[in-house]
Amino acid sequence: MRHLIKLGDFLVNTSVFTAFCALSLCVATEKLIGSSFYPLFTPLHIVVTSGTLVIYNLPRLFPVAKRSSITLFSQRLWQYIFLALGLMGIGYSLSGLSQVSIMVGSFACILALGYTMPALIWQNKKRLREYGILKIIVLTGVWTIATAIIPIVAHGVNVANYPFEITMRFVFVFILCILFDIRDIQKDVDSNIITLPTRIGIEKSYWVINVSLLLFLVLSFIQHYQFALPGRLWASIITTFITYVVANHLRKEGNKRLFVIMTDGMMILYAALVLMYK
Repeated sequence: MRHLIKLGDFLVNTSVFTAFCALSLCVATEKLIGSSFYPLFTPLHIVVTSGTLVIYNLPRLFPVAKRSSITLFSQRLWQYIFLALGLMGIGYSLSGLSQVSIMVGSFACILALGYTMPALIWQNKKRLREYGILKIIVLTGVWTIATAIIPIVAHGVNVANYPFEITMRFVFVFILCILFDIRDIQKDVDSNIITLPTRIGIEKSYWVINVSLLLFLVLSFIQHYQFALPGRLWASIITTFITYVVANHLRKEGNKRLFVIMTDGMMILYAALVLMYK
């Protein structure tokens, strides 16, 4: 059990788990737009996974002066390793992507870097995450672009053909981001950052989560009417129910390790259910 806990900490702290979540949602989008199976390790999959590793590990490592020393088996060393692997993966995959995919991905990358990096490079410069409500919009938008829009344009498909998939992805990630903001509410209050939970309170934030889950479900039924995919509809229904249960469980559970795994794990659950059904 102790070794499993260490493995879980490793996967979370190096953002490997987060990268797998992004890859899972990417593949779920691909299934909707065409084939029931796309081989892994395509340039699209590599760039989504690698980009996530870079964006999430980079702000944890700089500025170096504020960090502890590196040892052979330290978490920080592995963060450097996965950062380097992510950069190499991005470089390797670019030649296999369309110009439109690269342009859209570059826009998402700029937003993501603006979310975390400015204060780490220039003193007294704010990050997008410190602009309160803008924080959740930017983060949700980046995840929607990376896991819904880029997979669509990468396969040469018109984004306008899948408005509900894109909207559903935004709503779904928005729900998960609210949960993380609720978890960090005291830290945000201390830093004078006005997020949705600090502005309206925890109780009303859970009300927003429940309304958003209902909206996600309604959009799922509308999408089913458009594409007639019962399996995908069932995946959405099951995910909605389990996300509701998890959100209310995390309201009482203070374990940070479980919080990340269970919250981000909803992405993997949704993708697994989508891929499970024909």
